[in-house]
Amino acid sequence: MKDLVTTMVEEMKELRKTNERVVTTLDKMNRIEKEMDVLRKSSDEMREQLKQHAEVIRHQQTFMDKMDQKERGCNLIVFGMKEEDEAETNTDKGETRSIIDNVDATASPDIKSINDSEQRKQARISRHWLLYHQWRDAHPAVKVEWKTLFSVNEAEKNKPENADRNITIDMRKRQVLCDGQLFPKITFVSCYIAPSDTPSHSFTPLSEIQERRANWIATWKKMHIASNNIEIDYTKHKEKKLYLVFVDFSKAYNPVP
Repeated sequence: MKDLVTTMVEEMKELRKTNERVVTTLDKMNRIEKEMDVLRKSSDEMREQLKQHAEVIRHQQTFMDKMDQKERGCNLIVFGMKEEDEAETNTDKGETRSIIDNVDATASPDIKSINDSEQRKQARISRHWLLYHQWRDAHPAVKVEWKTLFSVNEAEKNKPENADRNITIDMRKRQVLCDGQLFPKITFVSCYIAPSDTPSHSFTPLSEIQERRANWIATWKKMHIASNNIEIDYTKHKEKKLYLVFVDFSKAYNPVP
C-alpha cells in the first residue's frame, strides 16, 4: 500500500511538471501569435506605402514623359529636326540662323532655318524640313475689333462725299481718321537712318537731329500746322532709325462701340 501511494505521488509530481510545461508552451505560443499579428499589420502598412510610392513614381514618370515629348516636339517645330535624326543634326549656335521680326519692341521668332550640310543636301531635292513659319495670332475679341475697324475704314472710303478725302487708320489708337480743313491731307513724314550693318550707315549726333527737328517744325508751321501735332520718338534712334510723324486728330473718331 505504501508503495502504491508513493507511486501515485510521483506520478502527480510528473503530471504537475507536465502541466507547467504545457502552460509555458501555450504562453510562448500566445506571445508568438501576438508578434505575428504585429508583423502582419506592419506588412500591410508597408504594402500600402509601396502602392502609394508606385503611384507617385508612375505620375512623375508620366510628367517627365510629357515634358520630354514637348521638348522633342519643340525641336521638331522650331528647329525642323526629325526625332530619329536628332543625334546627327548639327544645332550649334553658329550653324543655326534665326530670323527675328520686331513687333512693338518685342522680339518674336518668325522663321527658323537650319544651316546643316546634310539637311541642305536633302532640301535641294525635296525642299523638306528647311523652313517652318510660325504665324502670330490674336485674341478673338481683338480680331472682331480690328475687323470692325477696317470695315468702317472701307465703308468711309466708298462714300461719294469722301472721294476727295484721305481716310486712314490710326493703328495705335484704333481710330479712323479723316482729313480736316486746316490739314487737307494726313501726311506721314519719315526720316530713315540706315542701320549699322549697311554700307550707307553713318552715326548722326543728337545735335544734328535736333537741328533737323527745328527745320521740320519751321517748315510745317508755314503750312498752318500746330506744333502740338508734331511728335518725335528719340528712342528709336538707338536702333539707328528715326521717324518723324505729323498727324491731325481734328476729325478723328472711334468706330468701335
